[in-house]
Amino acid sequence: MSEPGKPCANCGTLLQGEFCHVCGQKATEINKPFWWIAGEFLDSVFSYDSRTLRTIWLLFADPGEFTRLYNSGRRASVLPPFRTFIVATIVFFLALQMTGVAFFRIEPVTVSLKGLSDEERAALRKAQGNQGKISTDDSVTTINFGMFVPPPPGGFKDALTPEQKNQMAEMRAAIDKAEQKRAEDGPPTWLTDIAKRASLGFEHAIADPIKFNTAMNIWLPRVMLFLVPIFALLLALMHWRPRAYYIENLIFSLHIHTVAFVGLSVVVVLVALFQSNTLAWAMLPILGVYLYMAMIRVYGRGFIWTGLKYIALLSVYGIILSSSLGIAFLLALADT
Repeated sequence: MSEPGKPCANCGTLLQGEFCHVCGQKATEINKPFWWIAGEFLDSVFSYDSRTLRTIWLLFADPGEFTRLYNSGRRASVLPPFRTFIVATIVFFLALQMTGVAFFRIEPVTVSLKGLSDEERAALRKAQGNQGKISTDDSVTTINFGMFVPPPPGGFKDALTPEQKNQMAEMRAAIDKAEQKRAEDGPPTWLTDIAKRASLGFEHAIADPIKFNTAMNIWLPRVMLFLVPIFALLLALMHWRPRAYYIENLIFSLHIHTVAFVGLSVVVVLVALFQSNTLAWAMLPILGVYLYMAMIRVYGRGFIWTGLKYIALLSVYGIILSSSLGIAFLLALADT
């Protein structure tokens, strides 16, 4: 640290303390040991100081208190909400990459039809339904979708038989034929192109879930950046009296999504350790209770009134979230 009375290295003003009172630059020497450089990096990127522990405590031990303090103007003692959201997002996707857990897993379950009578084959095909199914002369394959699936020993294997791959090829050929027919009336649409790429990516996603999840890891952050302000808008619509600025609801939305990402990061680690995704579904009611308690703290409504708004909020947001994840799923298939 430079001594008072020396000129500021940035603007030349005589220093009166550790910081220049004109330009604000900290009076410090750059010739420092490595441990100091590492500390400065953590402080500049993650603001790793006393505020970090206080922010973590407020986020997880006292639902809604972080938002209440920040919106009331007491911001110096906690980390900025957007920074905590970005860090939590990075931690979640790093956990997925390092553990090999598949956020989405497309898994075919094949039932053999060999040795069955025509009546038994027809009954089995009817029981399997028409959605998410690949049928051949000798088998019926139902496509199951899983979330937070731990990698099996030796990694994920290609689960499609050669005959089923031919079925996928026929599906793509049908899309090509439909595209050529539409081309006679006009140029192909971007939806047609996505459908064609998604059909090919579907086969790749079954054979290599990690590659598919890499594409999902690209699209999910974009979707979440879209959903955070949408969630804040829903909060603003449900708490319009007494009047609150939209930014206050946005702070709360960042706070809730930060907690959700940290909770999901814990789930990923536990799934990898115990090789079971049962814990993933146990996290949902925990996050639900957290949101309800946080809404009571932030908006100061009664239990019943908050409960009604809570149900309405989850109902609407659940539809938006499901639709957005579906779009991200299709776009990730197209990129696989």
